[in-house]
Amino acid sequence: TQGLAGTITPLKSSPPNNKALFDFSIAGPLTGLATSIMLLVTGTQLTQIMSLDSSLPVLPVDLVRASSLGGGIVEYFLGKVAVLPNQGSNAFLELHPFAIAGFVGCLINALALLPLGHTDGGRVSLAMFGRRGA
Repeated sequence: TQGLAGTITPLKSSPPNNKALFDFSIAGPLTGLATSIMLLVTGTQLTQIMSLDSSLPVLPVDLVRASSLGGGIVEYFLGKVAVLPNQGSNAFLELHPFAIAGFVGCLINALALLPLGHTDGGRVSLAMFGRRGA
């Protein structure tokens, strides 16, 4: 079965040691996170240079603020005014599609690293702490 965005990867044979298991498990989420951050940064920069009459997709400000990494990058490039707290539930932030794709990618990769079962995060915790600690 497929987990969240393919995070459950079947192993045909056990890795030779915990270092190999760790490397195998962390490679996908780190690559995805790096790509997502690049998309988010590029998208927020493109959002800055777009004209004001452009019709851009929106994200709720509360959702952007829920992510420390994504919200921090958006705040850095667009200013603190863009993600101020207490703007109400109807506050939305217009972002370039690259920024939205990068933001969603950051969330998905964070979920992939949760230490649950046969997900990437579960295997990382297994490699780091062993069967009893995971």
